[in-house]
Amino acid sequence: MRTLKLKRKIAVFTTLTMVLFSIGSCSKSSPSTTTTTTVGKSNLHQVISITFNQTTPAVSATVDNGGFWRVYTPIGTDLKHLVPTIVVSPGATVSPASGTAWDFTTNANGVLDFMVVAEDGVTGAQVGIQAF
Repeated sequence: MRTLKLKRKIAVFTTLTMVLFSIGSCSKSSPSTTTTTTVGKSNLHQVISITFNQTTPAVSATVDNGGFWRVYTPIGTDLKHLVPTIVVSPGATVSPASGTAWDFTTNANGVLDFMVVAEDGVTGAQVGIQAF
């Protein structure tokens, strides 16, 4: 009887050892996975710079504390045909388009508004610029 119990214990021990050995010797490779990250369109709609290259000398608009852009042109500049070069956030658009001639005399205070729209097509802002 004692021999039978001992044989059972040895058989159980041997079985457990084989199971543990086979588990430990398996390679632990993770399954192949592919992660796809979708980057949404930008919501940035910042005006980076506004310059007027056809004036002599070329001038740049500056932004005041309220976010309003102002440009001081040389004396004698034709304010009816100023052509701003407007640089905006990557992917954003500006309307009227950069490089289009604007007539800054059509409004009594010389302010013209333009629209900057982010790449996402949703986010945007109306921006005013005044020429003197």
